[in-house]
Amino acid sequence: MSGSASVFVLPEDIRHGDHLHCAEGIRRFCQRTGIDLSALMAGRVTADELVATGQHMGIETAKNARERARREEA
Repeated sequence: MSGSASVFVLPEDIRHGDHLHCAEGIRRFCQRTGIDLSALMAGRVTADELVATGQHMGIETAKNARERARREEA
């Protein structure tokens, strides 16, 4: 995650703590925010895009993605 590289969200990042969000919850989040569900599940949505939604689920998922990226880089 060096510099300002974009971190893409993976499906495993879409969780609260150790608990993955249910498919229905993810679908509703995408409907509410305009995030493309298929793009999200394919890893084509960035952490910054999720933070920009202002929604708790997006912010939490972005945090998870960034933490995963830091671990992978180490």
